[in-house]
Amino acid sequence: MVFILVSGLSINNGIATAQHASLKDSKNISQVIALAICGPWETIRQEQGISLRSRWLTFDETLKTREISLRFVVNSDVQGVLVNLADPERFRTWNDGVRSLRMIKRSDSTWITHIVYDIPQPFSQQDLVIMHEMITESRRTIIQMVAVPDAVPLLKNVNRQQHYFGQWELVSINSTQTEVKFNAISFSKTNIPRFIRDSIIQNKLMQSFIRLKEQSLGKQEVVTAHGTLKNADAPHR
Repeated sequence: MVFILVSGLSINNGIATAQHASLKDSKNISQVIALAICGPWETIRQEQGISLRSRWLTFDETLKTREISLRFVVNSDVQGVLVNLADPERFRTWNDGVRSLRMIKRSDSTWITHIVYDIPQPFSQQDLVIMHEMITESRRTIIQMVAVPDAVPLLKNVNRQQHYFGQWELVSINSTQTEVKFNAISFSKTNIPRFIRDSIIQNKLMQSFIRLKEQSLGKQEVVTAHGTLKNADAPHR
């Protein structure tokens, strides 16, 4: 979450946040947003029922970055979507911005993944280590994501993202339909010019979410509260 998103490249115009103690202490994306002055949402693209929006967030008038949001409804139950977010192999098949992904640790409803992004040369390479926490309610499943950069040794010639917050929200509309919501904020620096970066990011995000939507149909597996996978068939459609 992706993210990345999760989901492709870093999407921000921010600066390092070492001097922003409140941001460093934030545990989820909601806490970060509560610290910001939020600009209006702007719809960037709409394609195949998927809406991509963004808004500017300003912190103490010294730090500015963007939050991105994607929304769509898929003809699948929640488990049909969830398995594509929680299983590394399935995640790689739909995420256009990922070169490699591996599971570092998994226990109960939390897991840590290490993502190396697929960034074109000559731009600097980036990776991200994310802690996921899954919260299950009666008709809603939330996956909160936060960067844990020290959980994995640094890679040579790869810039580690230090501050990333994201969230998946899967809302059951009925037994065969799910609303999927994804939000993400990143504060990492990048040497990619914005006019190039925005075009790459938007294309990768839209391509990835179209594949996620398609991949959430058909025969699926079940993600339990403890993160294990069991074979199951999706509801008949």
